[in-house]
Amino acid sequence: MSRLTDRDLEIIRSLDPDDVEQVVAALAPDCIYHEDPNWLDGRVFRGREEVAAIFAEYRDVWGTREQQVDAVERVGAAIVGTIRQRGVTPRGEMPFEQVWTYVFSVRDGQIAEMWAFADAEEARKKAAAIG
Repeated sequence: MSRLTDRDLEIIRSLDPDDVEQVVAALAPDCIYHEDPNWLDGRVFRGREEVAAIFAEYRDVWGTREQQVDAVERVGAAIVGTIRQRGVTPRGEMPFEQVWTYVFSVRDGQIAEMWAFADAEEARKKAAAIG
């Protein structure tokens, strides 16, 4: 794994989670996305197309939501980013707020792999294990 640069941190910091096209464009063509292993099926998606499709599925389930990147930091050879989501579910019209912590591996200026975690401590453990 290559050494993280300030540019790699800026790639993650500049992501607009509400702009799926921008996020997908930041992914390497062969990227891998891991859902939280404790959430739903803990599925794994490979390539931009699969990742874009699951993001669209999330949007269908959770509806329109506001998302923001709260924090970005280096942890070992990885980047940890915290994303806050607020919205109203489309079917039940129930308001929600949740915080997800993502671990990112960056290669050649693109996101090569990312993991989602509902538990920030689990995310930090994963990031520390990437070497």
